[in-house]
Amino acid sequence: MGNKLSFWKSDKYVRVLICGLDNAGKTTTLSRILLGRVVPTLPSCGFQAQTLKHRHTKFMLWDVGGQLHLRFHWRHHFFGTHCVIFVVDASDSSRFAEAGQELSVLFAEAQLETAGFLILAHKCDVPGAVPASQLRSILSLPPTAQGSRPIHILDSSAVTGAGLAGIAKTCDAAHAMHSFYSFLIPHRCA
Repeated sequence: MGNKLSFWKSDKYVRVLICGLDNAGKTTTLSRILLGRVVPTLPSCGFQAQTLKHRHTKFMLWDVGGQLHLRFHWRHHFFGTHCVIFVVDASDSSRFAEAGQELSVLFAEAQLETAGFLILAHKCDVPGAVPASQLRSILSLPPTAQGSRPIHILDSSAVTGAGLAGIAKTCDAAHAMHSFYSFLIPHRCA
């Protein structure tokens, strides 16, 4: 009888914050996740929220604008966040220091102390892009885990889909991230 009533179970809710500097590729990455393709985008002037359901998990994806005057408002999205995806333009070395500073602010935020972090070294398909292995030290990232917080960094490209399909294997330390990224593999980034 338990199996017949399994549909009564409530869905698990996972809140994912997608942030990073302006022009890093956050909205493009989100469109690749949701649609399996890239659509033309404009700079985000605020935020957009999308819900993605997979099995018994609802993912609320918050894509927040990265312009300097909008970063102050990121904090309004911290409460209840399970996963933070921080997108870094790996082809723009002139902004690595700024990205590192913003990551330090996020790591120090008390409301995010249990959130898993995934840093995407985005635009890895662009010639001259810095690989994730080098970007970890450039951004002065802590080890792969900081207390109970998993921290991962991956090369990615929303345009080609590179790096997005392997995220589940890399992020299985955080159950919310694992559930989220295991959805990506068979459905969006093949």
